[in-house]
Amino acid sequence: MANPEPDTPPARRLVWAPDEVRVRVDPPRIGTGRLVTTAALTGLVFTWPPAFLVLTAATLAAPSLTDGAGIGATARWAAQIAVLVAVGAVVTVLRRRDTPPGAADP
Repeated sequence: MANPEPDTPPARRLVWAPDEVRVRVDPPRIGTGRLVTTAALTGLVFTWPPAFLVLTAATLAAPSLTDGAGIGATARWAAQIAVLVAVGAVVTVLRRRDTPPGAADP
């Protein structure tokens, strides 16, 4: 029995849509307030738990280096680190939001 060869589609060229079609298809821009809120919350959520775990481990491993800090002080240090990261994320969002598309980052 002969093996039938699969039908191969003819080679097609890539055709770009006209500008007026691409403008209608582009997703709407997200507001600056929403971007800032998302950046701040993401920075806090993804920074605080790992920082807290690392600082807790360091406090347990070498309590003399941290003056025997308790859980509260360790949590406060982790929160301070998370706030610094969140502020950095917000500043980055605001800087990138103000730059026109296609402009090179300094």
